[in-house]
Amino acid sequence: MGQPPEGEMPRHLVKLTGVETQVEAEVIISMLSAYGIYAMLAWTGRGEPLTINDVDADLEDARTLLSAADEQN
Repeated sequence: MGQPPEGEMPRHLVKLTGVETQVEAEVIISMLSAYGIYAMLAWTGRGEPLTINDVDADLEDARTLLSAADEQN
């Protein structure tokens, strides 16, 4: 894995939200991607909810988009 350019902070994946279905996860990830925000699905397969992880630097933007989407529904 490469190093970030000098002076740039490394980015880490952090939990954005949990969802119950893979379809819901794919819709959220697709929406975030449309806004240029990287997110990925994490699932342990042990009956736990699916987790959507996001890059820490984009966390606040991703939360804002999810909140706005929830208000519209």
